[in-house]
Amino acid sequence: MRRNVATLLSSVRVIALATISGCGFTIGASSVPLFDAAMGDATSPVIDAIDAAGSGSIDAPPGAPQTVNVPITQDTNVDSFRPTTTFGSDQAVLVDGPPDTAVILMRAELSQIPLTATVEVAELHIWTSQTLGDNMSIYEMLESWNEATAVWGLRATSSPWSGIGASPPSRGTIVRGAIPAPTMQYTQTVVMLDLTPVAGWVAQPTTNFGFAITTTGSNGTGFRSREDATQTRRPFLRIRYRL
Repeated sequence: MRRNVATLLSSVRVIALATISGCGFTIGASSVPLFDAAMGDATSPVIDAIDAAGSGSIDAPPGAPQTVNVPITQDTNVDSFRPTTTFGSDQAVLVDGPPDTAVILMRAELSQIPLTATVEVAELHIWTSQTLGDNMSIYEMLESWNEATAVWGLRATSSPWSGIGASPPSRGTIVRGAIPAPTMQYTQTVVMLDLTPVAGWVAQPTTNFGFAITTTGSNGTGFRSREDATQTRRPFLRIRYRL
């Protein structure tokens, strides 16, 4: 009898491992991988199943890496060619260089990540729009701005930028990420971000003013915004951290 029980348990274990050991498993109608190639590490299948524009995390053993997708909660662009126009409700945002400069502004609320977390990886996931241009750079924003009212000369109603058009000192001067010139419309681009500002935003949320995307090239690039009607094309940050 004892041998039969042991044999039965062994069979159950083999069946379970055989079920899991394939490419992934299915939650609802989605096939979920057990290995996250973009992060270069094994991550929780439940977290990877989170919609690209959604957010969430699950409990993990102390010290184990956790991954969370954090949606962009504010985005717009300011444009020297249309200096009084707001773009916060548009489904796409534009970055462009001189003579008609446009700067993209984005921010993600990171309060779901514990203040004591150690950030190991931070990625921006962003989708191109119809306009494809030149190489771009990402800078940390150093003062607040309002998605609904920011324009070329103002970061919010009656509040001018310290540097017009979100230029320094309104933003930093250290490149925190690089976006190569895109080649395809409506395609996801994954950008590795410098951990310094991201870790600072997690530890001190009041310093989180998001980031700016700029270019010195004269060919602009459009990206889908958080208002995109297609939810799977909305930008988000993917962050891996440990407690």
